[in-house]
Amino acid sequence: MLDNMKITVQSAFRKLPIAQKFLLAVICLVLIIMIVVNSLVMTAQKSALRDEIENSHMLVIRTLAKDVTEPLMFLDPLRIDQHLQVTAQTPGCAYAMVLDKTGRVVAHSDRKQLGANLSGEAERSGGMSAERVRERSGDSADPSLREIWVPVRIGNEGIGAAVGGFSASRIDALADENLAHLKRALFGITAAMLIVGIAGAFFLARVLTTPMKRLRERMGRVQSGDLRPDPDRMPSGKCWEMMKCEHTTCPSYGKDMRCWMTPNLCGQCELVSGGSSDRRACHTCPVYRENAGDEIGELEQSFEEMVARLRRSLDELEQSTREKARLEKMSALGEMSMTVAHEIKNPLNAIRGAVSYLQDNFQGEVLKEFLGIIEAETKRLNEIVTNYLVFSKPAPLRKEPASLNDAVRDVFKLMRQEALEENKEILLQTDDTLPQFRFDVHQMKQALLNLLVNAIDATREGDTITMRTVAREGSADVIITDTGAGIPDDVLPEIFRPFYTTKMRGSGLGLPCVERIVRDHGGDILVVSAPNSGTEFRITIPMES
Repeated sequence: MLDNMKITVQSAFRKLPIAQKFLLAVICLVLIIMIVVNSLVMTAQKSALRDEIENSHMLVIRTLAKDVTEPLMFLDPLRIDQHLQVTAQTPGCAYAMVLDKTGRVVAHSDRKQLGANLSGEAERSGGMSAERVRERSGDSADPSLREIWVPVRIGNEGIGAAVGGFSASRIDALADENLAHLKRALFGITAAMLIVGIAGAFFLARVLTTPMKRLRERMGRVQSGDLRPDPDRMPSGKCWEMMKCEHTTCPSYGKDMRCWMTPNLCGQCELVSGGSSDRRACHTCPVYRENAGDEIGELEQSFEEMVARLRRSLDELEQSTREKARLEKMSALGEMSMTVAHEIKNPLNAIRGAVSYLQDNFQGEVLKEFLGIIEAETKRLNEIVTNYLVFSKPAPLRKEPASLNDAVRDVFKLMRQEALEENKEILLQTDDTLPQFRFDVHQMKQALLNLLVNAIDATREGDTITMRTVAREGSADVIITDTGAGIPDDVLPEIFRPFYTTKMRGSGLGLPCVERIVRDHGGDILVVSAPNSGTEFRITIPMES
């Protein structure tokens, strides 16, 4: 039976919300504390009050002994009885009596006891010679009595004794009566403390459970597939303000962002991690502590970090899937392109041979003009077919130690004259601290040449194109910027798509070839452009020693 009840209680308690559990626990704790405190206070006060009452009873009997000294000496029973009746009215007094020196009762609150000889009792108690207090049994009304004996003396000679019997039950009832006000006060204090405890517990429960509810709702959204950052949990403190940071190049500078959730940013923050890549260093950052708060806040931040990593992983997986589909498509397209290209190249060569024969053996202005057109268009078709073949079946990288600055200079020298003929300026800025490293010089020159040709085509007379190199830790950047018209917003996402072109005579393979060469080197290419603000292509290549 008890086991079943215990299981039922545990099951019901387990099903309660955390706020109600906390509230119930606080109420029980306050009740237990107040019950214990009230019991201790009441016990102490009752004990002190009993001692006080017992001391007052001793004083009453002493006063009686003093008051009856003269009447007892002159044998004045009326005066003795008068003083005795006053003593008998003392709260808790069961009886009072006065004995002469022979032990005979000369006055008693119960007149039936007058004249009784209590010499034996007096001798056993020793109350005729010194003050004595003894416990004795009484009748059914007062089962336990506290009897006080005080000798009556004239000088050093004892002439009798004053005796008082006080009921223990009456003393307890008197103490309880006197403590009734204290009980009411303690009950009021207990009720007030209970109300304050409930209010405090309710407030603390809300403080504790609100972030947990928010986390539960966030987990529900994540389960339903919503991996977007929580807009309601933006940082309450800005790291560059709290840390008095002056690193304006930091990605989080001037932004409302949780810098500890940005990949590879913790290791770059020298104010916190000292350059260490250990993400746990971020958790000691004052900015993180300010935003996280308590342990539940840290749990929220950890969950958000986990969701952010999951979101990045899914994005990378989606990107990999798209890349795989693109590669499969390009592979199939490459196979088809190679087949078509090989089939086209032979007729093109035959056409070029026929044009060359006609130019050598026939004269005429009209014929010469049309043969020139045929030769130029045949040459362009041959270049397009060659580009298809190169793109669909790229040559493997042939990496060798070389200077990226020299490769950039070679491309600069190759295209500078052509740009000057179109009244456009190409500027070169190289980073002399850039060391030699392994890369495919020929393919890298081809990629830079494609970018520079596009920049020349996209700029107007008087515009400027700048080529520069930048050495970074473990990587090198080649940046090509122009002051041209920029790339429209609707075109920018499509520029690396094969066969996409906005030129009348373009093949749409220049930028895809650039991207492939950069990716083959394990690098990355970034484009920043805005209408009427120019364009910047940034190639980042890891340096292999």
